[in-house]
This record gives sequence, C-alpha cells and structure tokens, in this order.
Amino acid sequence: MKFRSFPLLKLQFFTPLARNIIVADAQLGLSNGVFQYLNVFVMKIATPILALALPCSVLAQQAEPVKISPPLQQTVKQLDTDGIHFSITNIKGDLSEFSTLIDKIFLGVLKKESPELSKLSATKILEISGLTLAQTIGRSSKHVGDFYHNRTFIETKGSDRGLLSLIGNTPQPWASASYAPAGADLVVESNINLKLVPQTLREIATMLPGEQASQLEAFLDGPLPATQSRIGETLEKLDLRYSLIVDLDESKTWKGPDGEDYPAVYYCTRIDGAAKTLWPLYKDMLGSVIKYSSKGNVHTIVIPEKMDTPWGPSQPVCVIDTDKNQIWMAFDQGFLDKCLSSEAKLADSESYQKATNRLPQQGFAHAYISGAACKQLLTLSKFGSLLAEGDEDMAFLKGMIDPEVLNKTLTSPFGYAWAARHDRNGLLLAGNSPVPDKGSNKVMNSTFMAAGLSAMSYGPIMRNIKASKRTQSIQEVKNLCMACYSYAEDHDGNFPKSLQDLTKDGYVDNLQDLITIDFPEKGMKVKYLPGFTMTSKASNILMFSEADEDGQVIVCRLDGSVKVETEEELVQALKAQKR
Repeated sequence: MKFRSFPLLKLQFFTPLARNIIVADAQLGLSNGVFQYLNVFVMKIATPILALALPCSVLAQQAEPVKISPPLQQTVKQLDTDGIHFSITNIKGDLSEFSTLIDKIFLGVLKKESPELSKLSATKILEISGLTLAQTIGRSSKHVGDFYHNRTFIETKGSDRGLLSLIGNTPQPWASASYAPAGADLVVESNINLKLVPQTLREIATMLPGEQASQLEAFLDGPLPATQSRIGETLEKLDLRYSLIVDLDESKTWKGPDGEDYPAVYYCTRIDGAAKTLWPLYKDMLGSVIKYSSKGNVHTIVIPEKMDTPWGPSQPVCVIDTDKNQIWMAFDQGFLDKCLSSEAKLADSESYQKATNRLPQQGFAHAYISGAACKQLLTLSKFGSLLAEGDEDMAFLKGMIDPEVLNKTLTSPFGYAWAARHDRNGLLLAGNSPVPDKGSNKVMNSTFMAAGLSAMSYGPIMRNIKASKRTQSIQEVKNLCMACYSYAEDHDGNFPKSLQDLTKDGYVDNLQDLITIDFPEKGMKVKYLPGFTMTSKASNILMFSEADEDGQVIVCRLDGSVKVETEEELVQALKAQKR
C-alpha cells in the first residue's frame, strides 16, 4: 500500500439527503483502503453530527460540487450518478503491493520449509492472472420501472492478459435472442477464448517444482482422447461462443413429487467456433459408434433410442455445420427446428426488450430469465422448502430458497436480464435485477482476499491438473470399452482374448496410446480380464487401471459403465466376481 504524508490528503464530498456519494480523489495522502474507511467515518458519523451542531447556512457555504479527478472520470462515464447508490474506489497498485507482502511473509516461510517451491511467486501469479490491471472500480444502482438497474465497472485499460484473455476485449453482438423462439424462458450466452490458455499454463509451469512442471507440459503436449492432435495445439485454435436456450412448455405438464404441475422442458445449445476444429478429429470415431447423415458440410447425429422423460419420449439430436463453424445440440428435433426456423424470435418480444433495456447490446456474457420462469422458481422454492423439512442433508435449501422472499422479490412480469462487456476501457457488468446492488464498504478487503487466494492457488492449480488428467484417462478407458464391444458384436458375442486383438482388425489404431493412462506422478496401465461374452453378468469387471497416488482406480464393467472407485472397492468387487 502507498502511505504518504497526511497533509497531502484532499477530501471532497457532499451529502444530499436522497443519496450517499463517496468520491476519492486520486491524490491521496493515505492508502486507498484507509482512505475508504475514513470516508465511511466522515459520511456515516461525522457529517450527521455536524448537521445537528452547525447552522444549515454554514454547511451550505462550505459545500462544494463534487469534483472528479481525471483517473476516475472514465469509470464515472460508465455509471449512473443519479440513482440510489454511486461509489468509486481507486485500487491502482494495491493488489501488486499486497502480493509483494504475501511473497515476503507467507511464501517466504513456505519456501524455507519447501525449497522446491522457490520459484513460486504471488506477484507473478497475479501478473499472469491479469488481476493487477485493475485501476478503479465503481458501482451504481438506479430504480428504473420494474427493475433495479445495477452497474459495476472495473477499469482495465483494455488488457487481455490472464483471466481477461478468456473473454477477449472485442465485444460481439448477442446472437442467442435472434434464434431463440419468442416464448423462450431462459437464455445464456458466453464467450470463452481458449487460445491463450496454453501460454498461461506454461507461464504457471515455470514456477512449479520440476515434476509438477513436467506434468503440466506433458498434459498440454499430450493427445486429445481418441485423436492424434495435441491438447495445447487444439486449445490454441478455439475461440468459442456458447449459448443455451430453454423453453418451458406449459401446454405439456407433468406431476412433480410435491403434487404440483410442472411444464415440459426443452433446450437447445449452440457452440460457435468449434466445428471446423473438432469434427475432423472425431468424425471417424463417431462413425464407428453411431450413424450420422451428411448433406454437404452439415452432419446430423440422432440418438437411436428415445429417452423417457416425465412429459413423454424425446430423441436428442446434434448438428455439426462446418461451413458456419457451428455445433447445435437439442433435446428434441422439434425444438431445434423452431430455433432454426424464421418464426417469431425472442429478440422481437416485448418482455425481452423491456428486460434488456439500457443493457449493453454486445459483449462476452449475457443472461435472461422470463417472468414465467420466475414463477416456476417460486414453485420450485416451495418444493425445496418441503424437502428441507426434517431432512438434515437438505436443510441447506431452507435458507437458500425462501418462498416468501422470492415472492416479494421476483415481481417483474417481463423477467430480468444481465450483460457483461469488456472493451478497450474496461469490464462492465450491468443488470436489470430484482434487488439493488449497493456494493460494499469493504471493497479493498475483497480485493485483498482475491489477491491472497491467487497467491495461494498452487494447490488448486495442481488439483485441476490432476482432475483434467483423470478425465482424459476415463475417456481412454471408455474408448477401450467401446472397442471391446465392437469386437464382441463381430465375434459372436465374445470379447477379445487380449487387448492386442483389438489392433488386428482395426478396432483401435494405436493401442499403446490408449493403455497408457497418464495419471499424475506415474504412468498407469489397464488390467484386462478376458473370457467374458456379451451374455455374462453385467456387473462383472472387464478392465481396470492401477491405483493412483490417491488410491483410486478407473473401473469398466460389462454393462459399459466406467467409474472411478477406491482400490478397496475394486478388491471387494473382484473377490465377489470370483465366487
């Protein structure tokens, strides 16, 4: 933190009765955090006392218009200054100084006890994450019609480092509302740019101990499941736009466990930016498992068996359009057709236009929930409260979904909406919400907590790496299982005598890649149990991996299930299987 001489302190404020505005001048004599609490003291305690002790004429003579210092003006432009809340805080440099403090105190002790962590640096982690780029943060809240229009702006100078690289700094127009049917009840749209993820992970690897750094590099250089493409190279090609549309069809209802009528639920997902990269990698594998039809560069996959739902059978469908670089997935062909048709769309509906009024029309994230969906939330909240009664495991629902609170809060007939934009100025989060956002008088404490969490993220980083590797290993076992089933279907129901048999007739291209399960710490190989047929007991174990450092194994059974189990559970299951 920056501590300067007290005489340099310059405080300017005013307190109209209708609102509480705190503006900190950039030329502070105290640290930003200390100055903020001084502001709170002056505004909440000293000013009311002065108002009672001094004549109003004296106060009127001393009051001056609020002057905003240049470093804060860009933030002010993004906010409403005439609402029920308005606040700005200058946080430039605070996170960097706090991370330096962590390096000297916390990590200094840790490195003495664990020399292998000598390269770990809270300052470096913060720089990689992009959190140090925050200059100022401002909040405002204004009551507009049926909503509270809330805005939070963080000035970042348009940088796309670290976490900010995932969202980019070139806003894109919202697309989901233009294809969602007019009656859609939930829309979620988000940009996920993965191109800089490998570079960020490699920067993190430079601070990790040798073995962990090698594992991270090996993960990025390793192949995608069932492909020859490297994970890192594939990520560098993906700049994705994900959108989800959900429609609650009240013309079709079903009885819930609480006796209430619930509407049928239909959904459609669209992913932009992935088809051209992923389809060439996986089309051959998909073709060996499930049939698909192609018309030009549009490929349609329909799940062969219909799924039973409370409102009737449904048949999921997936469409890959490599010309438009889009992947569509829907729970039902009929709802997908509605999304692709030229009929009325959500963007033209009055409810959507009311709910999104004054929100950014482009950005990296957007969400909308209809008034009808809010009513369903009320019904679900009552059901959740019933579950919480007398059930200790479900008691946490009691405080989370209070029906009375929701009934008083979710009152807009048009629903609610939120949007987020990141451009050359900074990050704007805006929403037409059911409640006001008045921020917190402890903004600096919150940012300090973020800095501390980032500095101590070594453990979570490694856990995420392990989780990613385990997911890849599970997929490899699933691929082996599918290959075994394909073999059995072509050999009178008999599974192969060994996994080597799978390579003879081309059921797998490279068996060595599949049977080396790359768990953290050491290579893991699959143990295959021969002698089964497709009529054998479904619960029998077909193959399993060696135990990892946590005592967990990947187990594949004849019913096609692939699960992570403990080594003890595996031993018990194998004993029961021999009986």
